[in-house]
Amino acid sequence: MKNHYVLIPGGYGAVGSIIAELLSIKENLTPVIAGRREDQAKKLAKKLGCLWTTIDLENRESIQKALKDIDIVISCYIPSDEFNILLPEMAAEQGIHYLDVAAFNSFNQKVMGLHKKAAANRAVLITALGLFPGVPGLIIGSNRDYFDNVDCVDIFFTSGGNMDNLSPLALQGIGHMMKIPPLKWENGKWVKPSGKARKEHIAKPFNKEIGFYPYMVTFDLIKIPEIMKINQINMWSMSESLFLGMILLLGLKLGFAKTVKRAAGFLRLLRLLGRSKNEDYSMKIVSRGTKDNKALKRTVEMNATEEYLTAIIPAIICEQIINGDINQVGAYTGAEVVDSQKLIKSLKLAGINHRDEMEMLHSNPVI
Repeated sequence: MKNHYVLIPGGYGAVGSIIAELLSIKENLTPVIAGRREDQAKKLAKKLGCLWTTIDLENRESIQKALKDIDIVISCYIPSDEFNILLPEMAAEQGIHYLDVAAFNSFNQKVMGLHKKAAANRAVLITALGLFPGVPGLIIGSNRDYFDNVDCVDIFFTSGGNMDNLSPLALQGIGHMMKIPPLKWENGKWVKPSGKARKEHIAKPFNKEIGFYPYMVTFDLIKIPEIMKINQINMWSMSESLFLGMILLLGLKLGFAKTVKRAAGFLRLLRLLGRSKNEDYSMKIVSRGTKDNKALKRTVEMNATEEYLTAIIPAIICEQIINGDINQVGAYTGAEVVDSQKLIKSLKLAGINHRDEMEMLHSNPVI
């Protein structure tokens, strides 16, 4: 059995270190932890018994050196919209598979622009993976196995109260994402939502009703209407800790995370203000549609730490590529090429607190 080398830029960060640990126990995979700081990469590699290297994503020679003998790249850096695409571009040129957890729409779009180059060199590039973006698009994409027609999908995010694994760069990323206007897909186009809050009951570990507000649309969801026919997609978000959530929102709007230094100071303040009882992240996706002319509702719910849910998705997809479950070449979002049913099964095996239920509704569509 061939051994596959997986380069993980940002591999000693909160998400990257989890991916490295998940892959280090696989017989045919060897993680290569990469980053600018040699001491951090070397320390984690020694702990996990894997390899390490340094990488500067703004330096072509550094990237080329890091890509030597690599089969798959899982990038855990948090790029901005203006960040260069040297790494995915060079991976595409050399026929190296590439995955990322990037949450910036224009960066994702630039990666998608490498489709022809990747296809010509028999590589698959999959962008916008992880928890958000990533999971919502994959779950909605899997609705093709449950419905003939999907009428409406509501996506609910509830962030937990754990600030310990949030970095200043991640805080800046959140601030950048919040500047993107919220949208909803309705009757064939993206439109502005009404702005009204909505109450929704969240199951374990939250077990309470929370007021949700419209949230931004990510690139994986923008692609969904191209993949399948759907009438409406709504996105809602709220913090489990209303106090911390409001302080975070206010601080970001006031520019407290405008620079890395200011973001670090704001993060210290958030941690001093305390944490909520529950630290998990909850995602609930409710789909309504028809199958054999019967009205159905599907509810998918997942609860785990944000870092673990973000890390486990690309780790599973990495294995799918190696096992031949993904054989398309080119650049895609996850919902276009990932076997969602196998992904969900793997999440269950990994112990993710997960619920996936179908319910028949009383009213059938009018013929």
